[in-house]
Amino acid sequence: MQVLEIQPKDLEESKQSLVEVKVDPGFRKLNKNAVCFHIWKVEQDRIELLPKASYGTFYDDCTYIIYAASVNGTYSNQDTITREMKSSANIGRFIHFWLGSNTTPQKSGNVAYKVMELDTHFDHLTTQFRESQGNESSRFLSYFKNGITILSSEVEQTNPDCRLYRISGRKWSTCVELNSVSWEHFGSAYIMVLQTPKYVFLWIGRSSSSTERRNAWNIATKIQEKFRISDITIVDDGYEQSMNEARKQEWNSQLCLKNRFVHQSSNTGQFPVGPLKLYKCGYFNGKYRIEELKTDEPEQNDLSDSEAAYILDGALNGVWVWVGRKASIQEKVEAMRNARGFVKKKKYPSLTPVAKVVEGHEPIEFTRLFPSWKYLESIPSKMSNVLGKLDSLTLLQRPKMAAETQLIDDGKGEKHIYRITDGQYVELPKQKNIAFFSGDCYILHYFVNVSASQGNQMAEINGVRSVLYVWYGHETTDEKRQKCDLMAHEYYAKLGKNAMMVKLVDGLETPHFLQIFDGKFVVFSGPGMGYDHNSLNSLSPSGFILKVSGDSTYNSKAVQQDTLMMLSPKDCFVIKSHGVWVWCGQGSTGDAREVAKNIGGIFGEYTLVMESKEPEEFWKSVVDKFIERKSNGYAGSISPIDKSIVNIDKSRVGLYIAYVDHGSIITKDILGFEQSDLTPEDVYLLDVGNMIFIWLGALCTSGDSELWCWVMARDFLQNYPVHRDENIAIALIRQEYEPNIFTGFFDTWDPDYWKKHISFDMIRKGLESYVSPVASLQSSVNGESDFDKHHKFPLTVLQQEADALPASVNPTRKEVHLTHDDFVSIFNMRFTEFETLPGWKKQELKKKHKLF
Repeated sequence: MQVLEIQPKDLEESKQSLVEVKVDPGFRKLNKNAVCFHIWKVEQDRIELLPKASYGTFYDDCTYIIYAASVNGTYSNQDTITREMKSSANIGRFIHFWLGSNTTPQKSGNVAYKVMELDTHFDHLTTQFRESQGNESSRFLSYFKNGITILSSEVEQTNPDCRLYRISGRKWSTCVELNSVSWEHFGSAYIMVLQTPKYVFLWIGRSSSSTERRNAWNIATKIQEKFRISDITIVDDGYEQSMNEARKQEWNSQLCLKNRFVHQSSNTGQFPVGPLKLYKCGYFNGKYRIEELKTDEPEQNDLSDSEAAYILDGALNGVWVWVGRKASIQEKVEAMRNARGFVKKKKYPSLTPVAKVVEGHEPIEFTRLFPSWKYLESIPSKMSNVLGKLDSLTLLQRPKMAAETQLIDDGKGEKHIYRITDGQYVELPKQKNIAFFSGDCYILHYFVNVSASQGNQMAEINGVRSVLYVWYGHETTDEKRQKCDLMAHEYYAKLGKNAMMVKLVDGLETPHFLQIFDGKFVVFSGPGMGYDHNSLNSLSPSGFILKVSGDSTYNSKAVQQDTLMMLSPKDCFVIKSHGVWVWCGQGSTGDAREVAKNIGGIFGEYTLVMESKEPEEFWKSVVDKFIERKSNGYAGSISPIDKSIVNIDKSRVGLYIAYVDHGSIITKDILGFEQSDLTPEDVYLLDVGNMIFIWLGALCTSGDSELWCWVMARDFLQNYPVHRDENIAIALIRQEYEPNIFTGFFDTWDPDYWKKHISFDMIRKGLESYVSPVASLQSSVNGESDFDKHHKFPLTVLQQEADALPASVNPTRKEVHLTHDDFVSIFNMRFTEFETLPGWKKQELKKKHKLF
């Protein structure tokens, strides 16, 4: 195991003793019992409290402190109003110190010391994040729903007439003012704003997303209002020459089109998730030692010493330092500095995120790095037993209850069940009791139970009218699964938008799926070929053992076990051997026994047998085939159903934006999420623990197609910081057709919310019709969408030999890598016209211009 010693040279300089911290008077004014949000700019030894109007605006050579306090389980942001609470016990406190890209080491040291002062004021109970420009945490960005703006101090000092801004960020936009107006700053993934005395030019990079474009428009309008400029002009990447002469002349005066060069977008994805390493920290003989403890998945009980500090090393994804509540004052005060020393010792980049957490006050970003987490003084929540107590109307009217139980309705709606065999649907008879086989795949089309009188109300609250469940047996072949998958998508394509699809794997069924079977879901081993589906008795094997799990209709099932060596006092079994027996252990609950009896009853008359009171007839019937003898422990195989009885921990529910960037899938966490975070142009994943919801926006592009969504969800599970079962349920839902089990995870939900949404295309059409006769640039783009998808390069680059071309260039189709303007200039026609030419003519023109 690795042991590191942090030397003085590894630590950032500090001009004062770190232990003898004197709190700044500006910090002492803060109420320890208040929920609030404040930002200070740090100037040498002074702090300057910023007015709310300046929130979200930073300068690139400055340092700032952000303090956010909120009631545990809630989130504050720039709009939070300060209010005093009765007690500080339930308040979470977060300190962020932000460093601009041009800040000096001295300024960095000053802000770090001021953070220590603020932390001291709050008795060292704050969570701290070190933020660097361009590498901010999700929590930091979540404070500023409208994005952040980073201004150049150098530009502000000269106050030029023309300025250039670069805008990026799929979820949270970041607008950076650049030090110079030059083509070197342009990239196809960015959106640029060129501000001149006459115009605000909004330049749209071809690889930018629709959401980024809409956000950039909002930023451009603010710049327009601030500098009182009358006009905003949209300019498309590669279509600069399409501007009218007046605008083109203004553009050329700052950015000569003859010198045009745009960097091609590259994969800006996220760092791969590697194994987390755990280190224990402390002083030893006057030296600070960091000793490696664990290189595999950390667990909460690994943080066993409350008098010590630990470092959780996620490499480039971030370094966390955890400080025990009984640790020394020196350890608490110097934790962040020591963690920074660790980063330097490991030779990680200076921009590596570093955060400090305190025992008992760990944020969700930290606890998600562990398979499970039990908070101090937490009361475990358990779904109440709703057997027979909740009807569809109640679940409809109370979406939070529906989300907690994961029940869309009472499960009594109409259903059609199909077994997939030989690439065909075989509908099973509409009888009350049906068994599945673990060697098969099934499709269940369920119609949500709603009466005619509830129809309009349901349309307003619960947009889903039917659910298409796809169930894969754990013993099924890959071929069967692929056929089932294909057929399920074909079936789903025929349904309306108000249908949701849920993919399930044997053993990980959702509560609503089990509720549909009224607590009598049975799974037999192997394929179901040769069994008569018209009768469950003729369908089932001649003899079997079913282990029964669950204690209510929404979490109960019975799974066949091939062998059973021992019986456990907590178990219930249904055994068919010379009759039907229902065996219940002494430790089983009354509800569990009722479930077992209900399942036993579907096979005919049964005999109830209690542990220690088994009649001799029972042993004679079953012992020679199945049972060695009973025991206080159970040594048989564990039924998959044990995994499906899951209580949802609302504190770990998370929303993520998901998108594809150059073939890589990117997910970004959204803390303190609300309905307004769901943008119609994007795909989101709602992770509720036992299920992943895929939310598909109505304006998603082809790159975010339905099939890609499933890949995104699987990739999310595969790359989660800790091990996740990749077979958990995944559901696909569409914007404006969300079920109550989804909307219930949001504090408020307005079904009409998106009627007010204005997309960038809508903005653009309105603008272009208003400023007519300016050419409609987008109309020229639409006809050549395929042409515009290719990376673009200057003519001189494309005229090189094949082995000297950029990797993304197709040497046989160099012409598609020209910009629209260059293409028209070279060939004297548009690409759509060029494509209609005969092959020999195309080749002749390409040879003429050395593009062959």
